[in-house]
Amino acid sequence: MVIRNPDCYAFNTFFYPKIKKEGHSSVKRWTKKVDIFSKRLLIIPVHLTMHWCMCIVDLEKLRIEYYDSLNGREPFYAPVYNYLKSEWAAKKEGPFPSFTEHRITVSLQWLQILLLLKSVTGLSATEKWV
Repeated sequence: MVIRNPDCYAFNTFFYPKIKKEGHSSVKRWTKKVDIFSKRLLIIPVHLTMHWCMCIVDLEKLRIEYYDSLNGREPFYAPVYNYLKSEWAAKKEGPFPSFTEHRITVSLQWLQILLLLKSVTGLSATEKWV
C-alpha cells in the first residue's frame, strides 16, 4: 500500500551521505520539482554503518531532530542545516529562518522509530512512504 502524505517529504538513504560529503550541489537536482519548504516534515534516514538513525526536520517548529537509539555523536546538524540554507537560497527569497538542534536518544529499534512517525504524521509504520 502506498500512502502519499502532502505534509511530508522523505529523502532516500543516499541523501545524508551525499550532503555530508559533497554538500548541496551534489543533490540540488533531487528536489527541483519539489518545494520542500511547503512541507511540514522532512524525513532523512541516516545509516551509520552499524545501525540506522533518523533526522526529522520540523519546518513548522523550525527544529532539526536527530533520533538515535545508541546515543551516537553523529554531527548531523551542520550538514542538514547547510543543505537547508543552500536550498532556501536557490529557491526562496528573504532571510533564512533559524533552526534549533534537538538530539533525541530513544532506546528503541528502527521499527519503533517508525512508529514514532505514526504519532507525528498519522501514517502506519508498515505503510510505504513516497
